[in-house]
Amino acid sequence: MIIGNIILVYGYQIFDFWWYRLLIAGTVIPVYYILVLTIRYYDAKDREEKAKDRLLKNYQSQYDEE
Repeated sequence: MIIGNIILVYGYQIFDFWWYRLLIAGTVIPVYYILVLTIRYYDAKDREEKAKDRLLKNYQSQYDEE
């Protein structure tokens, strides 16, 4: 794909493959979106887990003091 785009930049046209570029864009955009959502999900899950741990430690320290 990269070689084909470089050839087009220099003005050579092997064949018209606009549909190929559209297919690549149509594939990359949803994959990128799913990747971002997955990263956000696991990041939020990790932060939630850390918050629960802090809450339990605070509760436990209060219980130990009494």
